[in-house]
Amino acid sequence: MFRKSCFGHFLLLPELRFSAQIVHQLLLRQCETKKDNEIWILLKSKGLRFSKEEFALITGLSFGPITKCDKKSLRIRDTYFKGENKVRNDELEKVFLSLGEEKKKKKNKKNKKKRI
Repeated sequence: MFRKSCFGHFLLLPELRFSAQIVHQLLLRQCETKKDNEIWILLKSKGLRFSKEEFALITGLSFGPITKCDKKSLRIRDTYFKGENKVRNDELEKVFLSLGEEKKKKKNKKNKKKRI
């Protein structure tokens, strides 16, 4: 079945390596469908249909429903930038560096506890 698909020529390659970037780009273009036995990907205004088996063979991933994202979540903005809608580069850098320092402090505390 796979050999006869548009990806069949990949079986002739000496070594096929997994490319997370390609899979990620395909999944970003995934379309919702009512059929639970196939996946549709929109690429250059054309729909590509894959069966569960083809999708698993090509990507190495399991097949499942599209998960819903909470696009209204502003947790990062609210937690680190006090709800501000606009953040300057220096503020972003300050928060980023402070998180690295917090991580180091926690690691040092764990190491001290292990020594005792």
